[in-house]
Amino acid sequence: MKKAHALAKTRLDLPVLVLGDNEWSPGVLGLIAGKLADEYSKTVFVWGKGESETEMKGSCRSDGYTHLVDLMSAAQAGTFSAMGGHELAGGFSVTYDALHELEKNINEAYEKTKHLQLEKKSEMKTDAELGLPDVSLTTYNEIQKLAPFGMDNQKPLFEFKNIIIVSARTFGKTKNHLELVLESGNKQIKAIQFFSSTTIKSSQGSDVELKQGDIITLLAFIEKNTFGGKREIRLRIHKILI
Repeated sequence: MKKAHALAKTRLDLPVLVLGDNEWSPGVLGLIAGKLADEYSKTVFVWGKGESETEMKGSCRSDGYTHLVDLMSAAQAGTFSAMGGHELAGGFSVTYDALHELEKNINEAYEKTKHLQLEKKSEMKTDAELGLPDVSLTTYNEIQKLAPFGMDNQKPLFEFKNIIIVSARTFGKTKNHLELVLESGNKQIKAIQFFSSTTIKSSQGSDVELKQGDIITLLAFIEKNTFGGKREIRLRIHKILI
């Protein structure tokens, strides 16, 4: 897992994490993929030792929105020598010759099917209304008692109303991820959304630039951030309403 995290952190600007090591046993690939998917809220493909010298085995886990069979089926012909599974978990085989194109082909397939993920996100309903003071380690630990999350047990989604934006910025190598600092009462919390910007669509359909002082309604998940050795509770943005 230490090596897997190190590899993952070099690829966080990609929508799908694809990584592996030819010494990793097939029996641990699903565990690695599942932990990385939970940690980074991304779809993850992990490959490792195969049953022959010409082929590698792999396992994949969804971020909760990506249908893995649809994604693998959309990949360029020859990407996989075998594949199977269901919406949220799957397995695959890849030849050594195709391995060097695996990351590129999977992420290109994701771009082709991205509209399906966005449609699924828009259909999600909130589980409860909370305030920022409710965003705490105690609440996070209570939510984790409901785990593991998956197809028939979705991670709880919460609504936060009348939240003030303290700051809005983009981050990442290509500045394509959004970070908000939010305030309500005396409580401030960070909220992030990968592959987003400070410009969003309003309820009227016009482009709106998020800025300090804006009051928004937020649909978000509560998560624990451990990236870079940090230990903080934050929100993972699902949707911003303004």
